[in-house]
Amino acid sequence: MNATPTITDFHTSDLTDPCPMHVRLRREGKVIGETPSALYLGNVGHEALRLMHTRSAWTRDEIMACVIDASTTIGKAAEAEHRPLTEAVVKSRTDLDAKAVSVCNAYAQRFGDRFRRCRLIGCELGIRWTFEHPTLDAPVNFASHIDLLYRTEGGALMLDDWKFRDEAPSYDFLNRNLQLGAYFLALRYGQILEAPELELWRGLNEWANVAWVHMFDCVPYARAGSAGERSWKAGDARPESNVRRMPELTAESEPAILDALAARVRMMRDGHFPAMPGDGCRYCESVAWCPSFTRGFE
Repeated sequence: MNATPTITDFHTSDLTDPCPMHVRLRREGKVIGETPSALYLGNVGHEALRLMHTRSAWTRDEIMACVIDASTTIGKAAEAEHRPLTEAVVKSRTDLDAKAVSVCNAYAQRFGDRFRRCRLIGCELGIRWTFEHPTLDAPVNFASHIDLLYRTEGGALMLDDWKFRDEAPSYDFLNRNLQLGAYFLALRYGQILEAPELELWRGLNEWANVAWVHMFDCVPYARAGSAGERSWKAGDARPESNVRRMPELTAESEPAILDALAARVRMMRDGHFPAMPGDGCRYCESVAWCPSFTRGFE
């Protein structure tokens, strides 16, 4: 078996991936070199949203241009990173781009006026944070990128994490989500890359309001329905709490988040990367190398 690599720096995905074995295999470069439909749509959607915010592009024509540019960028990146588009993506690329346009248009209709009044801090913004924990023998250097950071008219600091996933999360899941928890603490104690060209980092030293933005719920209801005492018609907008799902993160959450992050770091530093098979295995980019599914793993 290959020696476990020494891990000194951590990314969001290292600390929050539900399967530690996937973390190890990905860090060793053992990934399937393709870009399937879900990954392509998510990447195009993220890039289009970044362009929309940085260009202040909120009209239908402007959004269309952002998606076209995003599709081109993601296609070139997939080739450069030796992750070519799968045959299914090539055949359905026009439909996937059209879906991205539909979702981004719904997002703009829902939040465009609000963002016109907000102050953008950055998209795909670099963030870093070093923390210590009594159970660890060395500090943890954490680095990542956050999708969207901005201030409201009232000055509140907001972090939105865009998610292009079919299944919406429960609030129990969100309250246990280490990615959002790590972002929450990193904005309080770490630094953001304010000027990449100058390598200028700046600390904000404040608590942020963190939201999981479930992008597919920006689109209005397709059919009538009801839940409890609430009912809706086809074409009605979904409640904002469905779209911007906010975990219960407060200053009192800090000890629990640090304990959970430290446990993951300690496990990885000890070379313990257990495979955790589940429904997501069929989508895993490293399944071909996973000892739970292959023999003679080395």
